[in-house]
Amino acid sequence: MKKREGALVLLTLLSCFVSLVGAASPEAVVGRWSGVLHDSGNTVSVGFEFKNENNELQASFFCDDWDLKGVPIGKASLTDNEVKTVLFTGTLTGGARMSGNLDFGPMGVPDLKLPLALEKTAETTPVPPEKTTFRQVNARWSFPTQAEVWSSPTVAQGVLYVGSDDGFLYALDARTGSQKWRFQAGKGIRSKPAVGSEAVCFLSDDGYLYALDRTSGKLKWKFDTHTALVPHTVLGDNDSRWDYLQSSPAIADGLVFVGSGNSNFYAVDMASGQEKWHYTAGDSVRSSPRVVGNTVFFASWDNFVYALNAATGEEKWKFDTKGIVQASPIVAGDVLVIGSRYPYVFALDATTGQEKWRFNYFGSWVESSAVVDSSTVYVGSSDFLHLFAIDLKNGQRKWGFKTSGYSWSSPAIANGTVYIGAARSTQRHSNAGGDLYAVDAKTGREVWRFQTGRLPDHFLQGVVSSPVVADGLVYFGALDGRVYAVPAS
Repeated sequence: MKKREGALVLLTLLSCFVSLVGAASPEAVVGRWSGVLHDSGNTVSVGFEFKNENNELQASFFCDDWDLKGVPIGKASLTDNEVKTVLFTGTLTGGARMSGNLDFGPMGVPDLKLPLALEKTAETTPVPPEKTTFRQVNARWSFPTQAEVWSSPTVAQGVLYVGSDDGFLYALDARTGSQKWRFQAGKGIRSKPAVGSEAVCFLSDDGYLYALDRTSGKLKWKFDTHTALVPHTVLGDNDSRWDYLQSSPAIADGLVFVGSGNSNFYAVDMASGQEKWHYTAGDSVRSSPRVVGNTVFFASWDNFVYALNAATGEEKWKFDTKGIVQASPIVAGDVLVIGSRYPYVFALDATTGQEKWRFNYFGSWVESSAVVDSSTVYVGSSDFLHLFAIDLKNGQRKWGFKTSGYSWSSPAIANGTVYIGAARSTQRHSNAGGDLYAVDAKTGREVWRFQTGRLPDHFLQGVVSSPVVADGLVYFGALDGRVYAVPAS
């Protein structure tokens, strides 16, 4: 399966074109055109530039929010008053206006077209960006592992638990960063550990769900999910499914719930490590479960969000998002919020699975798992390069904060501040900017940023790990192989 990663797919459009057919007046089209897309609570500014090269119209696409600064999309046609490109088809309605539809099919969303009105903009001399002073913060401590840290930490009673691609689960003193113990699994650990009263549980790329003694790190049991071969292909390869995370377990009522790559979702007895029940979805389950009362919620790569009876595994409802779901659900009252690779954040009735609203990401995947504070949903993005604040009641955008890379990380919120990581592609993004951001929850303004180290010859740099806030510190892992603790204030 070819990977579909919005902005990078646009680069392949160099080979896509629509032939020039009877250009009536190409000079009427030549120039820069700009417009704003509006849909489902959100907006984004986009633009096209047309040039007449050797009597052929050539088109480029712009979107500053996605850091696309004029991506060539091939030839355009002009027949009578109709302008057609691989992305946009519209009609000239005046000397400086055209209206039509933007087609998201070439971005991997074949059934999404949105109306777009464009206006011709005058050519202006580029204005140098205004110099802005950013507050950089320093780490209280950092701990080196032997490989990238995709896992998100869990802090319980002064101990931080986190996995690494080196195959170890680490228990660290949360105050000092000193190691208490470590346990080696068969392969890398990208799941977030779940901590119970006596044990800590995690899933490894070797296909096993592990339960360790919290104090000593000794193995209590391990459960085979029958998915030892996890396709963590190199991100950026054309054959990559961008399957880069494991489901993280959740503990409730004496059971451990976790998804797997063999399409099964498991409930395992916490004391014995024996299977209680399993439910088979239509594809891999990388989403992490959320247990509320007698219901466990999760999602799958088969496009569905599921609600099951936590005691029996019986299906209560399922909802089709029309796209792969890597993100995990969050439940606030009677509302479940989750993002999809079909480019929306969905709000569902947690009892019935009926849709309440959706928020459009305009072609960008939603890999980030949302958090909810009071009446606001906070969630990151992929190609959109933004952290969004969305009204929980109506799905309208409150603010958007632009990050320096993919904010696949799930945000954390504490004391009026939202914290989120950003991972930068070495092929696309600048090395400058933050890897972890602190953002004012009300205004969306940056409070501070933190930059991690860099490893040579890696496709991604920065932070995919989701931060956790405890005792005045923000904890997270990074792709430089370290675990960090940064003062929250």
